[in-house]
Order: sequence, then structure tokens, then C-alpha cells
Amino acid sequence: MNNYSRPATNKPYFVPKLFLIISLAVVFRIVLVVVVGEDPIGENMDYSLLVKTIGFKPVIVGMFYICYFALAIVFLVVQKNLAGTKLQKGCIYGTLFALLWTYGMLEAGIIKQTSLPAEIIFGISEGLPIVLLGVLSGIFFGTNSTRKLSHTLNASYWFALFPIVELYLFGRYFAYIVIEVESAYVHSPLATFLWTGGNAVLIAILYSFYRNAFPAYNSFAKALLFGLVVFGLNWALYNFLVPVIFQVSVFEVFRSFFLRVLVDIVAIVTGVFLAEEGGFLINGMYSNDNYVFRLTKK
Repeated sequence: MNNYSRPATNKPYFVPKLFLIISLAVVFRIVLVVVVGEDPIGENMDYSLLVKTIGFKPVIVGMFYICYFALAIVFLVVQKNLAGTKLQKGCIYGTLFALLWTYGMLEAGIIKQTSLPAEIIFGISEGLPIVLLGVLSGIFFGTNSTRKLSHTLNASYWFALFPIVELYLFGRYFAYIVIEVESAYVHSPLATFLWTGGNAVLIAILYSFYRNAFPAYNSFAKALLFGLVVFGLNWALYNFLVPVIFQVSVFEVFRSFFLRVLVDIVAIVTGVFLAEEGGFLINGMYSNDNYVFRLTKK
């Protein structure tokens, strides 16, 4: 029987437990900052007025708490309708978002032309605390499901996710060429294309795992909830770490951060909607019996 008798927020000591797991993730991240060092892109950038006013440590610790709090709350929202044990749910959640953060770091390295190995190492240091956060969130707040976890990767799987990848690529190149957000598509076109395509695939995979987090909603509502809550909130917080910590003009914050995130979210919402409502439908991935991804016509 599924362990859905008591919502996580009603469990004893919910707030202290939530604060504890977020604090553990923050402490782990601070330790990794000491070991790995600061963001490589910071070598050529000045600190923001906020950092200069109240200091680097209070700002970065505050941002870690905000980001990890948001990630933990989203986990509470999405996990209850998914298959697998609570530990599996936490591990998958933490790993997927850690990959998104780690891979996302490479974009800044391509734009600023910093060392790729340094960006990878720093990206891993960003991702590991999120894995820890996911695991602890699963242990403390997850629910066990009788549905077993399995995942089949085949041609149908990738074909079903194609609208999400396609729309993200279209949105990003619209932002690069028309809006002129900060990018490297001119001086590093191949690296930019490979990173953009890779990020599109990661987001599509993220959706494939969490599409059934909102089973009672129609396709458009699912697209909005995933695009705004699961993906969008995390993506916005991740992107705005840079202008909070480093000096960026108001215009560039609007163009290269706000509009970039907005275009990404609109593209993902549209891609998810088309994936759900197109000629083919992702179906059965989280079915009660097999939790296997397959492709069927509507």
C-alpha cells in the first residue's frame, strides 16, 4: 500500500527537518568552495554592489539557502505521484538537478572562454550538494510507492521527447540572434550548439521523469506546472546567481538573464505541450504496472 497517509508538511518536526537538510547541503557546498575554489568566471568579473556592501559570504550562503529551499519544496510537490521507493525518488531528483546545474556551468565557460576542466570541477562542486539534498529529502519527506521503478530507453523514447528539444533549440537561437543575449554562438558556434543541444536533452529527460507528477491535469496545465515550477523556478534561481554575486549592468540583467530564462521557460512549456498533444503521445512511463516508457498514438 502506498505511504500517502500523511503529507510531508504534516509530519512531526517538518520545519526543523527541512532546515536541517538544507543546512547540511549548504555546509557541504561551503566545504567544496574551500576545496575547489570560487567560480572560474569570477576571475575576470567584479563583485556586485550587494556583495561589496554586505560581503561575499552572507550573499552566497543566503543564495544557497534560497536555492536549496526551492529545490526541496519542489521535491515535496512532485514525488508523491511517482513510482519507486523514497530513496530512489530522492536519488533521481538530486542527480537530475545536479546534472542540470553541473552542465549549465559549461555555458558560462564557453561564453567567458575559461578553462573547461576548471568549469567541470566547479560544476561538480555545485552538483554534489544537490545530490545530497535530494537523497535527504527522499529519506525525510519521500513516500514509498508499490509501483516498481524501471526505465526503458529506446528510439521511441527519444522521438517522443523531440518537440521539447526542438523548441528549446529554437528558443535559444532566437535569444542568441534576435534578443542578443550574451552567448558564444559567433566566436564558438560548434561549442554553443553542442551545449545548447545537450541542455535541451537534459531538460527533456527531466520532463520524462516528472511528467506524471501532475496526473490529474490536462496537457497544457502539465506543461505550465513543469515549465514554471519544476524547471522554471530552479532555472531562474540558478541563472540569477551570477548577477547577484557579480557586477552586471541593469540592461544586461534584463536582456541576458531575465529574457534568457523567460524564453527558455516559454520554449519548454511549448515543447512539453506539443509532446503531450502532438500526433504521438508519451504514454505509460509511469503506469501503475510497469513504469516503462513507450510511445503510442493518441
